[in-house]
Amino acid sequence: MTGYNGIPAAESVRGILQRIDELNLTNSGTFWHANGEVLPW
Repeated sequence: MTGYNGIPAAESVRGILQRIDELNLTNSGTFWHANGEVLPW
């Protein structure tokens, strides 16, 4: 969704898991860019 940037699948999975680990009750339901930036909705 942010464009193909040629990262390996394992690196992509690590990033996704990092974003999931950062979720909590105050930021769940937000939209995040792959780089960790919270996106306005």
